Amino acid sequence: MKKVNFVIAIILLFNTLFCYAQHEKESINESWKHITEDVSGAEKSDFNDLSWQKVNIPHTWNATDAYTAKQYYRGIGWYRKDLFLTKKYVDKKLYINFEGVFVKADIYVNGKFVGEHKGGYTAFTFDITDFVTIPGKNIISIKVDNSKHLDLPPVSGDYTMFGGIYRDVYLITTNQIHFDQLNLGSSGVFVETPTVNEKTATVKIRGTIVNQTTEKQHLIVLSKIIDQSGNLVTELKSKIKLDAGANSNFEQLSDKIINPDLWSPENPYLYIIQTTILSDDKKQEVFDMQSQPLGLRWCNFTADSGFYLNGKYRFRFSDIYNI
Repeated sequence: MKKVNFVIAIILLFNTLFCYAQHEKESINESWKHITEDVSGAEKSDFNDLSWQKVNIPHTWNATDAYTAKQYYRGIGWYRKDLFLTKKYVDKKLYINFEGVFVKADIYVNGKFVGEHKGGYTAFTFDITDFVTIPGKNIISIKVDNSKHLDLPPVSGDYTMFGGIYRDVYLITTNQIHFDQLNLGSSGVFVETPTVNEKTATVKIRGTIVNQTTEKQHLIVLSKIIDQSGNLVTELKSKIKLDAGANSNFEQLSDKIINPDLWSPENPYLYIIQTTILSDDKKQEVFDMQSQPLGLRWCNFTADSGFYLNGKYRFRFSDIYNI
C-alpha cells in the first residue's frame, strides 16, 4: 500500500509541476482580519482594521459560544485580507474560490462589489481579474451573515449554525484559455462511470472550455486514464474550434476498460484522470490541465437484502441497529 500511495503522489506531483504555468490553485487561508459584528465601510480599501482579530481560515465565530451559557451569535461578521500580487499574474485570469461560507457572503475586492453567494454548504467561485491591481496590494473584504433566513436552508436544526468562512479559500490562476472555473465552484471537469462491473468499465469525461482571447482557437482536449503504476490505460481526444470570447462544451466516452481494478475499503484502488487543453498544431501548447482520482466501483441497496458493493454483500441496517 505504501508503494501504491507513493506512485500516486509522484503522478500528482508531476502533474502539479507540469501545469504550474497554466493553472495554479494556491491557498490564501492565512493572515485574515475578523470582527464579529456589522461595521459600516468595512468593504473599503482604506478602512482601518488594525483592532480586528487576526485569524486563519477555516474560521467560525461560534467556535466556543455555542457551548457556554450565553446564546450563540447569529448575525453579521466581516473578514479582510491583504493580497499581494506580483508580475507573474499579468495576463492571467484570477479567481477566488470558497469551499464554504455560512450562510450568506458578499465579496468585495478593493472596495468594489464582486458578487453575492447564498447557501452555507456549497462551494462558489468569482472572477476577480478586473478588480485587482497587478502588481500591487489588494484588499479582499467578505461580509458574512449567519442570521436565520427562511429562504436559505437549513432553516432550523438541532445543531449550531456556525457562522464564518469555515472551509478553505483559494486563489486560482489560469490562462485565457481554460476549463470553466465558474461552474458552481467546481474544477470545470466532471467524471462519470456509465458502466462498471467485474469485467469492464467505461468512463465519461465532460466539461466546458472558455476562450477569453481575442482570436479564434483550434484546440485539442486530451484525457488520459492512468493506473496506479503510472501506465496509460486509455486516452480520449476531442478537437474543438472556439471563437474569440466563446465557450464550448466537450464530452468524451472511453472504450471499455477490460478487467478493471475495482475500488473497495479493502482495496482502495485509484486511477488518475488527466485532462489537458492543447493547441491543435505542431507546437501543442498546453493551456490548462486538471487531474483527479477515479475509483471504479458499483453498488446497490434494497430494504430486504441490504447493501452490496461490487456485487458483494456488505451489511443490512437491521443488523447494525437491531431493528
